[in-house]
Amino acid sequence: MLSPEDKKSSDNGEKDDPRPNNRDFRLWETFQKNGMLWLVNSNLHIFGWNIVIERDEDVIVDVFPIKTRNGGFSATTNKWGIRRISEYMKRTDELIKDLEDY
Repeated sequence: MLSPEDKKSSDNGEKDDPRPNNRDFRLWETFQKNGMLWLVNSNLHIFGWNIVIERDEDVIVDVFPIKTRNGGFSATTNKWGIRRISEYMKRTDELIKDLEDY
């Protein structure tokens, strides 16, 4: 967690925004909402690792790997993850078309 001094010194346009200015945390938000973090962590569990998103209320303040003993997710979490990945994959044609515009 960032100290109050760190929060004040971050120079990313928002005075009260605790995020450091060297990361774009919106990408992590999208990564998580699309189920990608679940997918990556499902694989990292095999090796005893996880990627953690630290929040201060609804604001992401840090992302980091941790060592864990957790052997996997609950059935409910897995169902959510599979559904999110499936919904993301349904938009593959749309994503490919977006890439063609570049």
